[in-house]
Amino acid sequence: MKRGLIILVFTLSIATIIAQPKGKICMEEIKARKIAYITDVVKLTPEEAQLFWPIYNELQQKIADFHKKRHALEKQISESNGISIDYEKINDELVQLRVEIATTQQTYYKKYKTILSAEKINRLFKAEHGFKKVLLESFDKK
Repeated sequence: MKRGLIILVFTLSIATIIAQPKGKICMEEIKARKIAYITDVVKLTPEEAQLFWPIYNELQQKIADFHKKRHALEKQISESNGISIDYEKINDELVQLRVEIATTQQTYYKKYKTILSAEKINRLFKAEHGFKKVLLESFDKK
């Protein structure tokens, strides 16, 4: 329950930042902080960082695209206004998106293995979760 509340707060906080007039600047600041945080926690060397960041950013863009598709499907439901919709079809598409995300992450995991040690990849997984926590805490302080 607490985790769900945290995710909701995080999502709403990000939406608030995006909606602000200077949202683009704030998002750029968040991206810069994320890069610094991950680089520090994973302990990327300059050589590793040069190879890693383009691949990581590519994966993040693909995941964002999947989330846009999911949002569009959920929007179909919320905007149906009582009109009959094919829930089974939408549910099938939502599950398929989850499968595609997992498959894409697996593909990029294999790419990471060509650049980073298993220990650094594990640090990456922890850093991604840790950054969300740090970001939430920074919103609490504002």
